[in-house]
Amino acid sequence: MDIVLETNDEDIRRDITITRDNESNWETILSQPYGPSSFRSAWEKHHEASQILANKLTSEFRTLLQFDDSIVIRKAALCVVIAKSQPGLIPKDAAIDFSQLPDPRQFELQVITLALRIFGNGKHHLSSGQKQSTQMDVDLATLALKDKNAVYDSVAIDKIAWGHMLQPKDFNQYNLLEDLKERWAQGEVGDAPYEWHKAAFDVLVKEICSKAGVSSYEFVGPVYKPLDSLFNKLFVRRGQTAVNIVGDAIRSTLLVDHEDDVEKITSMIEEVCSRNFKPKLKDFTGSLPELLERIHDMDPLTLKMPNFTSGEMLEAYLSGRDVRFLIYRSKPNSSQMDRIKNGLKPHLVNVNFFIDHPHVHLANPDSSYLLAACEIQIGVKETVDGLRQDHTPYERARLLDGLPSIKHVLDGSPPHPSIAYSLVKSAMINHCRKKISKFHYLSDDKNSDPTSWTSGGEPDLLCANNDVLNFNTIASKEDGASEGYSNKVQLLWEGAVDADVAYVLEEVSVRINDQGWGNTSINIQLHAQVGPYTLEIASRFLDVGERELDSIHLVLDGYNFSRFVHHSCLPLGTTKLLLIAVGWLGRSEGEGFRMNGHTFEYHGLSIKLGELLID
Repeated sequence: MDIVLETNDEDIRRDITITRDNESNWETILSQPYGPSSFRSAWEKHHEASQILANKLTSEFRTLLQFDDSIVIRKAALCVVIAKSQPGLIPKDAAIDFSQLPDPRQFELQVITLALRIFGNGKHHLSSGQKQSTQMDVDLATLALKDKNAVYDSVAIDKIAWGHMLQPKDFNQYNLLEDLKERWAQGEVGDAPYEWHKAAFDVLVKEICSKAGVSSYEFVGPVYKPLDSLFNKLFVRRGQTAVNIVGDAIRSTLLVDHEDDVEKITSMIEEVCSRNFKPKLKDFTGSLPELLERIHDMDPLTLKMPNFTSGEMLEAYLSGRDVRFLIYRSKPNSSQMDRIKNGLKPHLVNVNFFIDHPHVHLANPDSSYLLAACEIQIGVKETVDGLRQDHTPYERARLLDGLPSIKHVLDGSPPHPSIAYSLVKSAMINHCRKKISKFHYLSDDKNSDPTSWTSGGEPDLLCANNDVLNFNTIASKEDGASEGYSNKVQLLWEGAVDADVAYVLEEVSVRINDQGWGNTSINIQLHAQVGPYTLEIASRFLDVGERELDSIHLVLDGYNFSRFVHHSCLPLGTTKLLLIAVGWLGRSEGEGFRMNGHTFEYHGLSIKLGELLID
């Protein structure tokens, strides 16, 4: 397989996504067969949900800021990103005349799309590997923002259980354990990933307390970071450090009796993981592959998971397996700064870590990325109880620190005199657009010898942005072609690309077919290998509509069907592309195997990559 090169004379610059304002330009995309209908139905659902989420989240955001102009807030948020990416264009902390700048509505939609993906990752039912995760993200987020007292009927509960995980009545609190405990006992939840997260936190807490000699403690959580808090982080505080990290995507609290207990635990952690702390991860200035290599090579705490008693995957494939906890930070909570200045020991310390691997999320189309991690706050119970109060003034101050130009508007400060508004306007317009200088083509032809299910063909590397794939890969490796778990995973193709070139996906089409009946059977995923991990870049399920197509497009005319955006950039440093299939791939003759009759044949692919012109 060779990469074929073609020069491009056309200036390809597109909006980040399809909206009501430009949908007439994208009928080719919207009319594509997609599941039982056309892609238009999926797009409309995603678009309407995004609008609802944007309105609700930005409304809460405006209330917190005590500033009601959502357009100015959007302009200010994008100016922060531009100031970081183009140093010198906007002076630091400058007052800005926003009347001279355009409304970056597309940027807000970009943030919403990213927030949905980060929020959804790791929460879907572990056996939903063949389903389209981004569609489930929308359902999950919509439910999360429902009225706190909403009660879901049995039909909704059943749908959510299969598509993602059972939701509690008050999802905004994200404390799923108490709400689901009875359902677990009745076997209704099965392979809900929260049980895995809860068990992992429990194992870690027991280990660090035991090693530190602390026997009296109370553990609370874990809970998931609320969607509105995640949105605020992405919308405002991106770019405040060299590496963007959502350090508390899953968070918990470990309460102890005395300040000496806090010191014992944190000292033990710092001794065991000292090599992981320097240099600080948030200050890392290398490339993404170098960052991922550094995290991968951290000294882990390797602990054994307990035996699960519910859920096919949890019980059969995850019970007793070794898990690597990569602890990268131990830092006093910001509430403890006065104590430290006065020579006192901190009563609350944040410990941040990854479970097995970092979670990496690409902020296309601006080619940036964010990491998502876990957090345990270790604190003296009496002190922590005293801190549980109204954080609104604190949160407002943090937001204004992130958007100093809004603070200037509120204060009535005059605009900075040296801002070149024509250049800032151009940067805002082109932030979510890309210029392609040339095209590269990759292909794979298997028509004469198509690939079908083969035991042992799973990928070797962990995926850093699709936990469901990782869990399905574990199960697939355990079962092989024998009777057992239904979902299988298979690497179908891989091809090298130049790690020094900035690529964007212009077209990805795959020639694949299944047995020709049933509903969603296979999810086809294109991954980029970045350092020691892969990242899912685009995917598409094989369903009723796709069976009518000769080639199934994951990306067409630059539009990514799974991410609902144009300009899906490969991270700089990508060395390889991989095509992976997950779902009901194989036929097993074992008695009781549910997927008898499911087959597939892979006949090849075509990929068109745009080489980005860096302005």
